[in-house]
Amino acid sequence: MEVERGYRAGQEQAKVSDSRRSPFRPQGKPKGGGGDTNRGIKQTPGKEKSFRQPGSGKGKKSPSSSQKPKPHREIVRTTPVFSWYWWVWRSSTWEVFLDGSQFRDFKSAKKGEASSTTKDLLPRPGCYEFALAHPNDPSKRFKVYVGYSSNIQKRHHLNYQRDGSHLLPQLERSLKEEYIVLRRVTYCQDAEKAKALESKLLRTYDYPWNLMENGGKRHVSLVQKSCCLCFRLPVTVDRRQQYAC
Repeated sequence: MEVERGYRAGQEQAKVSDSRRSPFRPQGKPKGGGGDTNRGIKQTPGKEKSFRQPGSGKGKKSPSSSQKPKPHREIVRTTPVFSWYWWVWRSSTWEVFLDGSQFRDFKSAKKGEASSTTKDLLPRPGCYEFALAHPNDPSKRFKVYVGYSSNIQKRHHLNYQRDGSHLLPQLERSLKEEYIVLRRVTYCQDAEKAKALESKLLRTYDYPWNLMENGGKRHVSLVQKSCCLCFRLPVTVDRRQQYAC
């Protein structure tokens, strides 16, 4: 009987303690604290999202960096003294390669007395230039092609002098227009230096007959206008006639 009374007294004390406890009171503090609003969001250190302000200009490419400077055409009769271009060609002289003022096709022009031969060329590496001149003003030359070879004599004897090589369409057209085709050569120590010189010339000047490193080939038309029916103006390049060939 005493055991039963003790058991009932314990149950009554438990009921009193339960009635005193508020039903709205939290039973325990949650782990991690109750003020963590970013709970459950994974944040990776070092990868925070950055916001760029408008007008900051970051990431924009300047027009000067995207556009490469265009080479200028070397059309003057003489070049500035002591320039690197003048220094390269200082010991070279122009010679008539094909005389369009006397012949109108390649076969007859290469046999003409005025046309140059390959006897004076040396079997050495070097660079060469072709230029056009108007028959009314042969002293003004317009450079149209630059090339290099490990053997200048062999290159010109077997290719340009025999059949015109890859420049035959341009040479034929120039002869029909009565232009004089000129040539000059400068020699280098080896083929690598000759190639480097050719690339430097193509980066600096615009040779319309060159295809590699200079865009597509273009025809060149030389014009000379007269004034007052008696005075002739200097020969110029008609840029409207520079179309692809």
